[in-house]
Amino acid sequence: MQFYIFHAKNDTVNNIEGTKANEIMLKKLGALSIHAEYGIKAGHGWVTSDYGNDCENLLSPWINNCGFNMAFDMM
Repeated sequence: MQFYIFHAKNDTVNNIEGTKANEIMLKKLGALSIHAEYGIKAGHGWVTSDYGNDCENLLSPWINNCGFNMAFDMM
């Protein structure tokens, strides 16, 4: 099974320590394939390569244009 973990650098909604704890837990449970992305300077939202609010914003509809295609990266 593969796991994808994403936490935006400027996310003020979710605590990064909780996200990192999930990654540690998955490793302890024997997950062999984990891709973690912590380097995108987005706010809390869905990150796209060319659509949405400015990357660091926390605004409805929570789609952030960050020059990064998170959906592609997930797959």
